[in-house]
Amino acid sequence: MKWLVLVLLLLSSAARAETRWALVIGNDRGLSHEVDLAYAEADAKKMHALLRELGGVAPENATLLLGEDAATARRTLVSLNDRIRQSNPAQATLIVYYSGHADESALHMGETSFELSELEALVRGSSAALRLVVLDACLRGGLRAASWGRRCRSSGSSSARRWMG
Repeated sequence: MKWLVLVLLLLSSAARAETRWALVIGNDRGLSHEVDLAYAEADAKKMHALLRELGGVAPENATLLLGEDAATARRTLVSLNDRIRQSNPAQATLIVYYSGHADESALHMGETSFELSELEALVRGSSAALRLVVLDACLRGGLRAASWGRRCRSSGSSSARRWMG
C-alpha cells in the first residue's frame, strides 16, 4: 500500500490543471471455487478515500463499487467514460483500481467475470489524456503480459504474482 501512496503523491503534484476521475472496485467474493477474501473491499474503501483526500479526485468524480457484479462495473466505466468525453478530456485523468480475485483472462466479481480484454478496450477507448489501471488481485495463474502491463517476478506461489504497468 505504501507504493500507492507514492503514486498518489506524484499525481497530486502534477503541474497542469486537470480533472481526475476514478472508478474503485472491491469484491471479496470470487467464483464459487475461490475462497472469499478478507480485505479486498476494505482496501478499495481505503483507496477511494486516498484518491479523494490526496489524489486530487473530486468526490463527485470518484465512484466506489463494493461487492458488485461485472455488468455493474462495466456499465459504470462506460458511464464514467461518457462523463469524461463531455468534460475536457484533454485535461482528464482516468484511474481504475480493482481489488479482488482474477485469473489470466478476467477479474472475478462474485459469480461474474469482467474480461481483461474488455477492460483494456474500455480504458484505452477513454478520451482521457492519461489513463492508469491498478489491479490488486489475488491471481490464479497470473495475468497475461500485455502491451499495457508487464509481469514482475513472483514473490511467492504462482497464484501470488505482482504486476506493474
